[in-house]
Amino acid sequence: MSGYTSNMLSGTVRDEAVESALGALESAAAVLLDTDTESLSNDERLSVLARLETLTRRLPAAQNALLNQIDEHSSSEDFAGTPRRHALAERLRI
Repeated sequence: MSGYTSNMLSGTVRDEAVESALGALESAAAVLLDTDTESLSNDERLSVLARLETLTRRLPAAQNALLNQIDEHSSSEDFAGTPRRHALAERLRI
């Protein structure tokens, strides 16, 4: 792990609306993954897949907005001297 120790490492967000929205997404994903879909018809499966695809395409817009904000609002002190691209790669595991 690099030298930065900001609140990014805790995985929580102080903004209640953002934290709540992320929690809802995580909970919904867990419920969906635990749901038995064997009883669905193939038409229903296609509907589920279409909705998941829509969600999959929407999430990068939120990611891009956050990345742009980090780029606009960060300074060299934000990540304890670690280059921004390295801090992002480490935190996002990319």
